[in-house]
Amino acid sequence: MESIELPPAVVNWLFKVLQPTYFDARTTFHDVACTLSTYKQLRPRTRVFTDIYGRSQLLLCLYGKIGTEYPLPILIWIPTEYPIVAPLVYLDFESLQSPPVDLAGIVDSNGSLNLPTLSQWNSEHCNLLQLVADLDNLRSDYFAIPTPLSNPSSPPIPSKEISVTPEIPELPSKPPKPPIKEPASLHANVDRLASEINNVSITGQSPALPPRPNFSLPSTPQPLSNIPTGGASVSSNDISLSRTSPCVPAADSKLANAVSVSQQFQQPDLMDLGTETSEDPVHVKKIQELQNTLNKMAHSDQDTIQESLGSRVLSIKVAADQFETIYRHESASLDNLEQQIEEGKKLLTKEVEETDKELKRAREYIQNYGPPVDMSTILTTDREGLNQLYSLLAKDHAITDTIHTLNEMLGTDDVDFDVFLKKVRSLAREQFLTRFHINKILSTVNK
Repeated sequence: MESIELPPAVVNWLFKVLQPTYFDARTTFHDVACTLSTYKQLRPRTRVFTDIYGRSQLLLCLYGKIGTEYPLPILIWIPTEYPIVAPLVYLDFESLQSPPVDLAGIVDSNGSLNLPTLSQWNSEHCNLLQLVADLDNLRSDYFAIPTPLSNPSSPPIPSKEISVTPEIPELPSKPPKPPIKEPASLHANVDRLASEINNVSITGQSPALPPRPNFSLPSTPQPLSNIPTGGASVSSNDISLSRTSPCVPAADSKLANAVSVSQQFQQPDLMDLGTETSEDPVHVKKIQELQNTLNKMAHSDQDTIQESLGSRVLSIKVAADQFETIYRHESASLDNLEQQIEEGKKLLTKEVEETDKELKRAREYIQNYGPPVDMSTILTTDREGLNQLYSLLAKDHAITDTIHTLNEMLGTDDVDFDVFLKKVRSLAREQFLTRFHINKILSTVNK
């Protein structure tokens, strides 16, 4: 047996707390006392615990820091059904101060620790001391050192020339001013180009365009001048292109505006983007851990709900069986009582009928033989000795009946043997004196 080294005040307090509330208070007291004696950093207290269904209950809680490699502040709640039901282990977020590690997959969103000992809990082989020992010896593979997230580096600028497909045809440097009398041709050209651009964005097929002009990256990027914002797509977000563009005539400004408006709704050309893709492994790992945590939470919630429903169904079934047993017992008692009442009614009816017959016979006797006779004259005699003899004989029969009744009560354990012996001795002595007096009177009368 383990030696328990606890102050007497703590032992008395544990006994007073566990005895009236816990179902197996003896086992709970033993396991809690051994745990507190082995792990001095744990302290007991009572707090109101609220489960995931909103039900509150006053439970015993052990709190403190546990762990050899990574000490963590924990709360161990002892349920009233312990050791049938496993303890509940939570992280103490109030005492947790910026942990240097992340708990990988063993803590859910509520702070509950999912350990193999809890998932495989068996009341015959598992106890509170073993659970705390497992918490104290958590291996380092349960923890993951957080890696700071770094922004993915920008793709390198290709050394080759970037050829950009302009969305507008090449314009002459000094085109002649369009005739004013023929504005319809200009609007027709604008509509034609806009429809071709829309077809490119929808169908993905490029119309026939003029020859591409080649653009090269300068050593120092410079902002674009006199170029519409939606006219071309470039692979890098931080690269600006510059070229020596001819002066766009004022007459063709409507054409450039139409092309710009149409290109605002065009998706970027993915063919110009680099083929190299970089994914942050830490980000992928965190996403995978989040998915695993969500799956574990879903399975844990499902198991908890199923266990709760199973326990509720079992308790309801037990209560229904108890009520059915009580109903049967009460129904049988009621039937027995009704039967006794019917028998009593029949007996009373019979006695009343007998009494009525006797009264009728007494009335007929009085009518036939005169007034009623005084019974005292029949029961008494002229001699005093005979009257005393009647009383003594009645007393003797009464004592005999009393002794017989006491004998029956002794057989049914309604009276103790010592009381029976004392009363019988007293009645026997009194009966002896009564019979002696009777014999003395009889001897006097016979003379």
